[in-house]
Amino acid sequence: MSRIEVQAYRLLQKAGIARPRVNLNKILRHLGIRRVLRQMPAHLSGALLVDEKVGPVIGVNSDHPVTRRRFTTAHEIGHYVLHSDKGLHVDKRADVFLRPTRSGSGGDPAEREANQFAAALLMPRPFLRRDYELFDEDQFVVAELASRYRVSPSAMTYRLMNLSLPVIE
Repeated sequence: MSRIEVQAYRLLQKAGIARPRVNLNKILRHLGIRRVLRQMPAHLSGALLVDEKVGPVIGVNSDHPVTRRRFTTAHEIGHYVLHSDKGLHVDKRADVFLRPTRSGSGGDPAEREANQFAAALLMPRPFLRRDYELFDEDQFVVAELASRYRVSPSAMTYRLMNLSLPVIE
């Protein structure tokens, strides 16, 4: 497992999460991070503010679908765990899996790492490998797993491909 996968999995263990669907509220409480859902311009997915007086706060665009909000929250947790020394971090909306903007383009190492962390946190390798093995070859693996993990089918497809598991739609 990569350094980022290990950090995400250790966080799950410390927060007492042993199966999917990953409870992000439990992780936020464990880390002492407050999450705020607010309407934002459509091109913004979320932001992380780390302030000595306020503490860490993640802002998430309330207009985005729930699967996007979950990925954004996990992405911002990734910035907190991996890059919190940077202060304020704002992410523009990005379909990470189609990679049309800076966040998903792979050009910014911090964004790439936060995306990897989010995927590992929401779809942990040990959980996903175990669940994947429960399916027959003729089942719709992506849709079923995406629903179980409460992520988008695109996120699940990308994660399965990164784990070298055959994608069955």
